[in-house]
Amino acid sequence: MRYEIRIAGTGGQGAVLASILLAEAAFQEDKYVAQSQSYGAQQRGGTTKSEVIIDTTPITYAKIQSPNLVLVMAQPALNKFADDVEDDTILLVDEDVDPKNRDGAIAYPIRKTAEEELKNPQAANIISLALINEHLQLVDNDTLDEAIQDHFSHRHWEENREALAAGRRLYGEKHERELLTC
Repeated sequence: MRYEIRIAGTGGQGAVLASILLAEAAFQEDKYVAQSQSYGAQQRGGTTKSEVIIDTTPITYAKIQSPNLVLVMAQPALNKFADDVEDDTILLVDEDVDPKNRDGAIAYPIRKTAEEELKNPQAANIISLALINEHLQLVDNDTLDEAIQDHFSHRHWEENREALAAGRRLYGEKHERELLTC
């Protein structure tokens, strides 16, 4: 099955790194992957978009046509990169992003969790990565953990392990509340 994922934010939030790590994890599970990125002239503060296609069959067209999931970490990125969000696209946003009347958008306190709980604003991308994987179950969590661990020193792995756990916890808490209200 083909999955198309877009991660959008502003420069410095780690959208590109998150998509690279997701692609590496999928590749470790012998899936076909394509990863691309674009960003404005200002790397820090300008809008960024990173996309990953994951498929169980060879990818013959490496451009996203209809994303399964779009995760937006900043308002300017929503304004620029969420035009093609369809009704069946899962739209995840940081709670500070106004989804602008997009029904079904799911807000998570990504930035707040990174800054206040983990004391590391740069952890937002790894929290986001965990949320994406929890929603779509693209790769086994152990594979994702391994791909991230392979990328970072031991000190940074511990920080990223905490960020992955925080993202998985945010997903679980939101879906537990939804089950209780049904």
